[in-house]
Amino acid sequence: MTFPNAESPPPMATEDRARSVGSFEHDFKTAGYVLCWENTHEMEVWLQKEEDKNTIEFIKKDFMCPSSKEIGKLWSTKQIYICAHGHSSGKSKYKKKHDWDRAVPVKKMGCPCRLTVKTYPYTRKLLGKYLNEHSHEMGNINTHFVRLHKETRDEIERLLRLGVEPRKVVCNLRYFSMAGTLTVYF
Repeated sequence: MTFPNAESPPPMATEDRARSVGSFEHDFKTAGYVLCWENTHEMEVWLQKEEDKNTIEFIKKDFMCPSSKEIGKLWSTKQIYICAHGHSSGKSKYKKKHDWDRAVPVKKMGCPCRLTVKTYPYTRKLLGKYLNEHSHEMGNINTHFVRLHKETRDEIERLLRLGVEPRKVVCNLRYFSMAGTLTVYF
């Protein structure tokens, strides 16, 4: 697991704010928020790399704002991302009509992996707390549970419209998310 900018010191603040539970300084030093990004874009790039490296998918579960003005002076927003294998909401109201077996197994299995990201009103920096434990296999075996990126889907559509055989498109794709491009080898 990587810790982007974990060495960078938190922004200077008053003694009162530094001791306040929920402040940047408190979260960075004692609350387990060890990931630090300079801005939202840097966090999103890190998240994309983490998804690609482990062949997993994160989904946004909760977005919270502070409930009182006093807490709002300490932190602005809290965003929780969970592994796509985790349960993102309550029980489904769907009732099965048949007992047929599925071609692809059920995706939701209660994975404990989660990323909590907090923003603060007096800095552009973000802090994150990452629980990188999974209750499922990761890597190539997990690929049939991971959604393709929009750019990848668009490029596949473009190649099919050009007349490339579907079998060649599927067999020869390599997606490099760091460059944000799709490279096809024939």
